[in-house]
Amino acid sequence: MISAAWLTESLLNMSFLMVNDEMGAVGGLVAALGLSVINVGGATLVGYFILPWVGYKSRLARLGAAILGVAWFGGMSLWNVLAGHYRDAKAAGFVNPEGTALHLFAQQGLSFDSIASWGLFLIGMAASLLACHAAYRIQDPYPHYGDVNRLLEQGSGDWSEEAERRRRHGSSR
Repeated sequence: MISAAWLTESLLNMSFLMVNDEMGAVGGLVAALGLSVINVGGATLVGYFILPWVGYKSRLARLGAAILGVAWFGGMSLWNVLAGHYRDAKAAGFVNPEGTALHLFAQQGLSFDSIASWGLFLIGMAASLLACHAAYRIQDPYPHYGDVNRLLEQGSGDWSEEAERRRRHGSSR
């Protein structure tokens, strides 16, 4: 699911980012892949390493995870807003679309010049949230429980195999 979110976001964003790119679709794809790696990669890390701690028994761990989760959501939102402004700057033909995107953000905030930039923003948000959710569900959401459960199952399997071996060979030890 995480790979699908990354690939889908990249391919959809390619059409938005290839506008006014001297390399055309290849340039748009490279820009889209870069944006998506940061977007989906960060979401995956948060979903796997931080969000499971929101349900932990320690209040401090829950608070820390909640603060980091909210900070990530804000950063991810800002990243996707900047991606929309970057697309507007590229479409307008600015020489330095990265710097112009920062300037547009300072002037306009969450207001884009085109529907395509809104598309870029919404696709980025959706892909990030899907990747975060998929990473959160990779294993049991309670921290370390999945690891402990795997060890328990491995030990039970080893015990069952030993009991079966002894039963077959008639040994009581």
